[in-house]
Amino acid sequence: MDESLRLVLERHLSRINVDAILRKVYQAEQIEPQRMTAADLERIFQNSLFTAVRMFCDPRRLPTVMLDLADLIENIPVPPRRS
Repeated sequence: MDESLRLVLERHLSRINVDAILRKVYQAEQIEPQRMTAADLERIFQNSLFTAVRMFCDPRRLPTVMLDLADLIENIPVPPRRS
């Protein structure tokens, strides 16, 4: 999950900025990148990722970044429910 998130962000931001953003977001949300779940990704998208990305992103490109992130979340496979 972390790798997919990084790939999306690195299309729009430098790797150094992506590292800084995710380090701050993961620390604030108490997420271990290796164990991040789809629910974690959705939570940080709604809570803190937008604010962090906005600090480093050209305002004209921000809508595209957010649409790409929304596409990432939308395309996460939903695990089947146990009966």
